[in-house]
Amino acid sequence: MLADLPLAALNRLLSAEPWARQLLQPHVGQRALIEVGGLTLRFTVGADGQLQPAGAGDTGSPDASIRIPFEALGKLADGPEALRSAARIEGHAGFAESLAMLFQHLRPDPAAWLAPRLGDILAQRLVSSAQQLGRAGVETGRRLGSAGLELLRQSDGPLPSRAEFQDFRSRLSTLVERLDRLEKR
Repeated sequence: MLADLPLAALNRLLSAEPWARQLLQPHVGQRALIEVGGLTLRFTVGADGQLQPAGAGDTGSPDASIRIPFEALGKLADGPEALRSAARIEGHAGFAESLAMLFQHLRPDPAAWLAPRLGDILAQRLVSSAQQLGRAGVETGRRLGSAGLELLRQSDGPLPSRAEFQDFRSRLSTLVERLDRLEKR
C-alpha cells in the first residue's frame, strides 16, 4: 500500500498535465526504475499515459533507470538542479530523456489541490507557510551543523587533535605493556 503512494502522486500530477501523458505515450509498456537514496520505485508506462506498478515478479532490467545516491539528498536544499546533477540516468536514451524531462518540468501545485476544500486564500497561505517552515528548518539545520563543526574545531574543544590522540594512544599502549609485565611476575 505504501509502495503505491509515490505512483499515485505521480499519476495525479500526470492526470492534470496532458503534455506529460503525451510525452510518455511513445513509451507504452516500457519499464523504469527510480532509486532515490536506497528507496526503489519500479513502474511501467500504461496505454493511458499513467504509471502502473511493476509486477511483483518483475525483477528484470528496466528499459531506463534514474539513480540518485543518498548523499545527494543533502543537496536538495540547494534546489533541484543540484540534485539533478547527481542523478545517474541509464538505459534507453529516448525513454530516459522523457523521464528526465518529465521530472524536471512536472511540478505539484498543492494550493490548487487544497483550494476546492479550503478556498483559494487559505490554501495559498497554508502552502506558503509550509514552504517557509521548510526553508526555516533547512536553515536551522545548516546553522546547527555549522555551529557544531566550529565547536569541534576549537583548540580547547571537547575533541583532542590528532597529535594529542596519537600521544595518548602510545602512552596507553606503553601502560598496557607494563601492566602485562607486572601481571606475569
